[in-house]
Amino acid sequence: MLRSMTGFGHGEVVVGSLKLTIDVKSVNHRYGEVVVRMPREWVRFEDTLRKKVQQTVQRGRVDVFVNVEAEAGTARQPEIHWELAEGFIAAARQLKEKFGLSDDVTLQQLLSLQEVIRMGGSEQLDEEQLSDALISCMDVSLQHFDGMRQTEGRFLLQDLTERTGTLEQIWQEMSAAAPVVVEEYRAKLRERVSEALKDAAIDEGRL
Repeated sequence: MLRSMTGFGHGEVVVGSLKLTIDVKSVNHRYGEVVVRMPREWVRFEDTLRKKVQQTVQRGRVDVFVNVEAEAGTARQPEIHWELAEGFIAAARQLKEKFGLSDDVTLQQLLSLQEVIRMGGSEQLDEEQLSDALISCMDVSLQHFDGMRQTEGRFLLQDLTERTGTLEQIWQEMSAAAPVVVEEYRAKLRERVSEALKDAAIDEGRL
């Protein structure tokens, strides 16, 4: 089946409190190239998604856009990593005692540590759940994507068939007209030579 090299697909999957969306689009390209854009904290799944796309697409440049957001009505809430915060404060106090420092750990310093306060949601899901959700979402997107490529491929095939038919008709007309054109040109050439030489004898072999 003929498929267009260009296409677009969209997929959505809800897992836990997260809504995953994946958009796939492609343009003409001599080789196969897959570019995945996704949130930094999900980059560990990039290679899995790229291989999934490569199973469907062999040629063309394919851009994959992954978006992760909290499902409506389930806004993610900040969660405190108490053990890490307590460990940080304890370490700071040890440094203070050892070096005779006077500064105390401030709230601002604690908030600046990304792992002390983090957004809840995806932490409730293990790696396998997250990976399965992404693959499922990619499958939906690729189904739509491939369906669009097939639809455009049918249009391309129809257009090529019509153009081939037109060329075939032109070729047949040219083939039929070719002998007549040659004879007409031969007659015109003979007439011009006769006019140029007037009453002189014409050597048919040389003509």
